[in-house]
Amino acid sequence: MRNNFFRSSRHGNGCALVLIAMISFVIFIFIRTPTYRTAVTTRSEVDGRQVVIESITNVGLHDENDASQPDVLRWDGTQWLKWPNLCIDKDFRNYTVADLYVPSGKIPFFVHEKSRDNFVSRMILKYHTFEPSDIKLMYDCLKEDEGMGLLDVGSHVGIYSATAALMNRKVITVDPLYMNVYAWCSSIVRNNFKDNVKIAYTIVSNMHRLMYFVTDGIRIGATRVFAAEDQTEKVTPFDRKFTVSAMLDDLIPEITFKKIFMKLDVESHEFEVISGGSKLFKEFDVRYVLMEWVNHVNRDNVRDLMIKYGYKAFRTDGDKGAVDWKSPRRKPLYNVLWKKIN
Repeated sequence: MRNNFFRSSRHGNGCALVLIAMISFVIFIFIRTPTYRTAVTTRSEVDGRQVVIESITNVGLHDENDASQPDVLRWDGTQWLKWPNLCIDKDFRNYTVADLYVPSGKIPFFVHEKSRDNFVSRMILKYHTFEPSDIKLMYDCLKEDEGMGLLDVGSHVGIYSATAALMNRKVITVDPLYMNVYAWCSSIVRNNFKDNVKIAYTIVSNMHRLMYFVTDGIRIGATRVFAAEDQTEKVTPFDRKFTVSAMLDDLIPEITFKKIFMKLDVESHEFEVISGGSKLFKEFDVRYVLMEWVNHVNRDNVRDLMIKYGYKAFRTDGDKGAVDWKSPRRKPLYNVLWKKIN
């Protein structure tokens, strides 16, 4: 009987210890779990389109991981605000880690699932790169001067930015799409790029106005931006769909490097972007502007303004010679490299 008693006691004490351990673990997780953003979704008619408005609430802090996160900035119409802890937001997890191969190195790199982005992300997953000749062109230009940084406007998931960050260059990344920013943010944290990269999560245009974006099915890279019809509508700076657009000149206080390589790919919004950067082009040594050309709807305006700013256009394919704008037999241009000549 005595032996049975002690066996029962030992069994009871063991269960109690297990129960105490489980309760302690739950309390530990509860205390350490941050409060993440919650999206409150409504629908609104803007410019004849039904668009989803996602307002952010419960923005919590996560001090444990603050040291690994880059600065994520959001324009509120008059100033830049920091968006806290976007890199660890648990609302979005539909990403895949690819092996990225660029001239400056090889890294794990976050991209969208192929079902959400069947062009850029699919190409990176399949070939471990995207636009390799233009990536190499930027790489070679950056190597000309160790003090040259990258201003990546329309960054998508950040392949150009990653190439520059691997070179230990300072990078300003600009993109208005939450899904893109979060993917790139995750790559920054994974590869410890935080000290070299700053993200401007915003739309860049030629004036301050309320704008929104429309994605193109499963081609996230084809996202386009539009001005809201009702410019009096009030939205929080942390709204994921609507934002007050910034201008290139608004980025001046955030840029810590005087020599700039600019990559510009904003789906036919290039003219508006460069129109809002007259002060930046004047005060900084913007050596090169690598610009998407194939989708332009106002090419003449872009060409004339870049020439006015003192640039000359060069091809990025073939012999990389100067673009002959007057030639009737000129081969189609996909991207153009503008070089500062005066």
